[in-house]
Amino acid sequence: FNRGMLFNIGYKEALSLSDGNQAPLCLILHDVDLLLENDRLIYECSQNPTHFSVAVDKFKYRIPYEEIFGGVSAVLGDQFNDSNGFSNVYFGWGGEDDDFRQRLFEAGFSPVHYKEHSIARYAMLGHNGNTDLNEDRFSMLYKGYDRYLCDGLNSVDYTVSTTQYKEHYIFIRISLPTDLSTSIICQSCSKDYISKDADMKKTNETISELPEICNSVKNDFNV
Repeated sequence: FNRGMLFNIGYKEALSLSDGNQAPLCLILHDVDLLLENDRLIYECSQNPTHFSVAVDKFKYRIPYEEIFGGVSAVLGDQFNDSNGFSNVYFGWGGEDDDFRQRLFEAGFSPVHYKEHSIARYAMLGHNGNTDLNEDRFSMLYKGYDRYLCDGLNSVDYTVSTTQYKEHYIFIRISLPTDLSTSIICQSCSKDYISKDADMKKTNETISELPEICNSVKNDFNV
């Protein structure tokens, strides 16, 4: 399970389908388990990246913590591109949304919460409990600033297996490299890789530290 990487892939595939490969005007980043309770909420983008799911039944319709940016959010295509999208190395539940919010700030944007809590109300579907918690999420988030220029849209690596055009959506099945540990996904922030890229100026040793997932020899994860 890798929510952030899937958003990066969705952005790239939308880009490939657009005229002239222009960035999508507006991206709605939406968890599949959240159902909108009030149809007066209009999904649209604004000057500020906006967190929509401010009132979820599981959290008693309150924001669980001020910095939350997960669930449902809206960003302009250029905002997503300029922040280098999501990190690709948050496998399992948690952390990628906080990392993304931090990236938006680093790129010069000011994420906000949707103000009308009485309108932006959501019901969360029940979970079967088989989603693994990302035990490394806090340490990864702490060093997120070191990675955001080298880990994201510019380092996502995948292959499109099938594309199915449905009535209201496009279903794309993808596969990841067999060996994650040697792929650009895990190696893009290593000092050796960065030294080959003239645009990458960050060579701090903390960048070369990889999450535990990148030590896996074979890819046996579902995204």
